[in-house]
Amino acid sequence: MKNVLKIGALQIDLDAVNEDALEAHAQRLGVPPDASLNDAAGAVAKHTMTTTPAPVQGECEKCGGPLDERQERCALCGDLVPAPECTDLGNADRFVRRNLGRARYCAALGGWMIYCGPRWAADEPAAVRLAKDTARSIYGELERGAGDDPEALGKHAIKSQSAHALMAMLQLAQSE
Repeated sequence: MKNVLKIGALQIDLDAVNEDALEAHAQRLGVPPDASLNDAAGAVAKHTMTTTPAPVQGECEKCGGPLDERQERCALCGDLVPAPECTDLGNADRFVRRNLGRARYCAALGGWMIYCGPRWAADEPAAVRLAKDTARSIYGELERGAGDDPEALGKHAIKSQSAHALMAMLQLAQSE
């Protein structure tokens, strides 16, 4: 049976928690060093999920209007969002843009947190699936005519599906 801490809509698998990172974060929040793992995880979870709410929509760089649900076009001015670079960092930007409000990284709570229905849960495999979807979405950029060099974008779309590129995407997206 899993050791799970439930706090409102958040469920934390305490067996997957990085205890050192959790302890350090909890101490920064004023939790006593002798607090239980449950108390420390609860304090960090409450702080993380209440002070940094998940954004639900991006903004157009040109007019400040909201982006459509796929984060590809401004709902006000209709402009396409510029395609990110054909790099690992560009893929991390793609991941963050596509998964606003669905995925966030929290080392103290065990890694990638995924919003699934009414709760956030640590779910690394789901984050990898979202990264795969993000890599596949680059073909959609080709169909929309995004980017200046379709041939380079096509090669990048293929390269982005490698295990190395997927892990790089997730690693670089952690700080966003």
